[in-house]
Amino acid sequence: MSLSNVSLGETIKNQYLYKITSYSDAVKSLMIVQLIAIMFTVSMVTSIGSMGDGLMHITINEYTIDATIVFMILWVFITSILVTTKSYQYEDFSFVTNRLSSQLANLLFLLTAVTAGVVSTIMSSYLIYYIVLIISDKQLLGGVNILASGSEMSFTAIVIFLYMLLASSAGYAAGALTQISRLFIPLLSAVLVMGSIFFANSTFLRTFYSFYFSESSLLLFSAKCLVTSSILFAAAVFIMQSREVRS
Repeated sequence: MSLSNVSLGETIKNQYLYKITSYSDAVKSLMIVQLIAIMFTVSMVTSIGSMGDGLMHITINEYTIDATIVFMILWVFITSILVTTKSYQYEDFSFVTNRLSSQLANLLFLLTAVTAGVVSTIMSSYLIYYIVLIISDKQLLGGVNILASGSEMSFTAIVIFLYMLLASSAGYAAGALTQISRLFIPLLSAVLVMGSIFFANSTFLRTFYSFYFSESSLLLFSAKCLVTSSILFAAAVFIMQSREVRS
């Protein structure tokens, strides 16, 4: 291994470790968003049926972590945008660095953030279950499907990871575009708002949505997310590389 490769690897490692320890705001925001998501989930009950014989009445309610997943996707999307801002980039000057090492360290940090989001989301499902047990004023009857099995939890974790990775890459690419020109901020915002408004009447948007979110095969879904994320991350790195470290 050449000296230049060793130096690059050490630089990336040092920058990555620095980002992990210094980006405390990301950790705080993760905890806050997770707590909000848990409270939101606990307050939402979906009744899926009831039965009774006059002596006993059973109501079947369902709690899911769907809201928690959505909150985590939004969190990692916003965090990925913030990493591209100048205030975060300037912190890299604590090291002898270049634009490539900075971008690679950012990607490692975002992968760590995605992983942390997945772990906290999975753990929140257990926390939500026990919170419901504590606060419920009714007798709860546990069933075999109260908590997912190991294989189901692994499948869920993989899917959440891919969704969050896709959101992270989209956020990082969006952040890179805003570093080119601030005009991209209202432009991207307008695209999101208009897309939400006209989603039902747009064949293109519905096809785009189905391409990613209606895929039944985990293998194909993984391939779509990994390829798309790689393209978005590569595009963002190219954009950031083409700019001066300090503007």
